Amino acid sequence: MSSSSREGFKPGKYSKSSSSHSSKSLISKQIITKGGHDEKSIDIDYDILNDLVSELRYNSHTSINKLSGNLKKQFNEFKNVVDLVRDTNSYSILVDIITSNFDGMDEVIPGTIGAYCYGKFHNVSFDEDDVCTAVAAGAIPSYDGDTNICKHNIVIAESKGSGYRFSLIKPTKSRQTSSFDDDDGESVYYTDNDENGDDDEDSSYHTSSDGHTFVFIPMVDEFEGFSNREKKNLMRLEAQNIKLYGFSDDGKNYHHIKTCHVNDIRTRKEKRRKFKTKSNDNTPILLFGIVIIVLFVGGFLYANKRRYGKM
Repeated sequence: MSSSSREGFKPGKYSKSSSSHSSKSLISKQIITKGGHDEKSIDIDYDILNDLVSELRYNSHTSINKLSGNLKKQFNEFKNVVDLVRDTNSYSILVDIITSNFDGMDEVIPGTIGAYCYGKFHNVSFDEDDVCTAVAAGAIPSYDGDTNICKHNIVIAESKGSGYRFSLIKPTKSRQTSSFDDDDGESVYYTDNDENGDDDEDSSYHTSSDGHTFVFIPMVDEFEGFSNREKKNLMRLEAQNIKLYGFSDDGKNYHHIKTCHVNDIRTRKEKRRKFKTKSNDNTPILLFGIVIIVLFVGGFLYANKRRYGKM
């Protein structure tokens, strides 16, 4: 990468047709003829990329599942850059841009832009493999050649009302979120294996043989359990034998709750919303006003009768 203004850096030559760019100003493609055949060269503008990462840092607490508009476009542009420079000698320069913008970030919220960009750099307290935490799952590699990826499925629970909404991250190189609606119209998110829907051939990205799924919920004083509907949704996300953990708001600390089959988790009764018809608080005042008017009119008529002998 060149740090001089408006100059680009060349992460290498790529022949993948999937490396199409979404922003000509950020990524440009050149055809170079060498030895009688054409080769593709990709240029990425350093300054524009740095501005893009800075914008993502500003929106680091935004949930990836809720991205829309220009921010969603920017995030997808960044993912495209990550895919381009991954496994090249330019990846370390991308890491430098990320760390220079995200260093000092104490709070990393699972499932957000910050977790995707900085999850593997975040110091955590976890009694199992750090790459399986709620913030590191699905995050970009922390260095060139980093293949240390959690071999378990990860489910992250987001508090919604008195219950939870779930996102699934599978042990793959790429992260793409989709959703389906359960029987009650609740959105349940999951990630496909990769953007083409194919399994990765590298065994290091396959699910662990013990078959456990890590399920992370926001840390609470007392876990009241999952509702029957939530248990059903977890099983639809392939989370049957689970390791349940609570995570702190800053994404650093993790507390083991239980390792068991999802049906062995305490069942929480769902609270039904009650709709009450509000009484008119002004009714007593109106009634009092009417009584005063009646008394006033009655008194006026009675006084006229006594004075003039007629109403």
